[in-house]
Amino acid sequence: MANEVTKIELFGANNDGQPVRYAVNSGSSYTKGTLMFISGTGRLMISSDGGVNGLPVAGVLAADASGASYASVWTQGVFEFTASGAIVGGDPVIAIGSKNIVVTNVVAGSYVGRPGTFGYAMNTVADTERFGVRVNL
Repeated sequence: MANEVTKIELFGANNDGQPVRYAVNSGSSYTKGTLMFISGTGRLMISSDGGVNGLPVAGVLAADASGASYASVWTQGVFEFTASGAIVGGDPVIAIGSKNIVVTNVVAGSYVGRPGTFGYAMNTVADTERFGVRVNL
């Protein structure tokens, strides 16, 4: 489970993560816990370069979606991600890399000012460490 997203705690009025339902491409298969983005057509998608390409983050997929027309994402909660580089607790994070599962600090480096920030680091970590991200969309 090196780079999978793991649900720690859901927030929202009913502690349900405030799910939002989106259309998905028919025939596509997505795995629960994947960080999803909103395509130009308003559908959920996985992006190969995460927030770096400027697509808005939709949330964390709430259930497996295989061949479905619609899927829901959690938009509020704490989820465990894998760090890319050192990250300081409280700093905003952005998704990068394969399947949008690794996150990096947007305060330093070439990602400053890029769209796609989806949450904040809950603690300070080194490169490749697992850590909590407060997702707030």
